[in-house]
Amino acid sequence: GFVFDQLADGWDNMYQNLQQFKEREGHCVVPNNHKENGKKLGQWLFLQRQKKKNGNLESLHEERLTKIGVEYDNLVEQRWVIMFQLLIQFRDREGHFRVPQFHQENGRNLGNWLCTQEQNKIYGQLDPTHERLLLDAGAILRDKNRDAL
Repeated sequence: GFVFDQLADGWDNMYQNLQQFKEREGHCVVPNNHKENGKKLGQWLFLQRQKKKNGNLESLHEERLTKIGVEYDNLVEQRWVIMFQLLIQFRDREGHFRVPQFHQENGRNLGNWLCTQEQNKIYGQLDPTHERLLLDAGAILRDKNRDAL
């Protein structure tokens, strides 16, 4: 009946917002607090992932989300790669890696992210693959013995 149709329309509407996000951003890694067209897309996608994890996501919905490129695992790595790409974008535009701490790139906190990478390096917690990518790109990370960027 009516309620079911409303729910289906709501899902389709959120899916369309996700398609719009992907067309603009090139991926489906939506921050949990992100809104698209005034709708809480990040929360909605988080809920879809939770449903999948709990075995409650409708197969048609799962199929559509997978087809558009939604991943259900390894989100931390996906987010890292996106931030790294933003860092490269910054470097290509500005000619250096001296990102101000509170600088936002495409609405994401690039300065804080880079600061976190340096902190992880100082405390020996930076993933070696991530460190290699940063160094190969030309980033110089501060560590205990060196205070340079």
